Amino acid sequence: MKSITRSLAIGLTLVVLAPLSARAQGTNVAVLDIGLIFKNHQRFNQSMERIKAKIDAFEAQLKTSGKSLQTSSEKLKQFNPGTASYKAEEARIEKLASDLQLQKRLKTKEFLEEEARVYYQAYNEVLRVVSVFCEQHNIGLVIRYNSTQIDPTKRESVLQGVNRAVVFQDRLDITKDILAELNRGAPAPRNAGRVGPQLPRPR
Repeated sequence: MKSITRSLAIGLTLVVLAPLSARAQGTNVAVLDIGLIFKNHQRFNQSMERIKAKIDAFEAQLKTSGKSLQTSSEKLKQFNPGTASYKAEEARIEKLASDLQLQKRLKTKEFLEEEARVYYQAYNEVLRVVSVFCEQHNIGLVIRYNSTQIDPTKRESVLQGVNRAVVFQDRLDITKDILAELNRGAPAPRNAGRVGPQLPRPR
């Protein structure tokens, strides 16, 4: 049993030392904080701001339509239940409510698809920049990394930290270099650091 334990320890030591040796020889392994990239990718955040503006405008429209529907519902009380006029007005209100819900579902789907396209385009841009950077600096492997500090008071943060793929890295983080290239020439967004707009929820 001792010999097996010793063999495992030697094996783990070799696994740890191998990347350091490779890095010393110029074949580097790097880490990249994708979450931090998206939070600070200026063109990406500007695209998300545009989607948010569309969502805000649509929600304002929904609010106006909802008030109109409420007013119509109040006016329905003026009709005598069971009469032709009451039934006709009731049917009209129900159709308006149904149309409003359908419009909301379709618009939400549209916003989600647009958001997905923005994420996809931004991620492809990140991949291109990373590829060029790695070729220039002789980096053979880039591993996703999370640089956020673990909050010991929050269970979710602790669990996420425990499950991180990268346990330790020493000056291998290329996130700032990639961000600098991605944001070259881009004006600073008004609300940096927010990833994704709040989409209206279909009911």
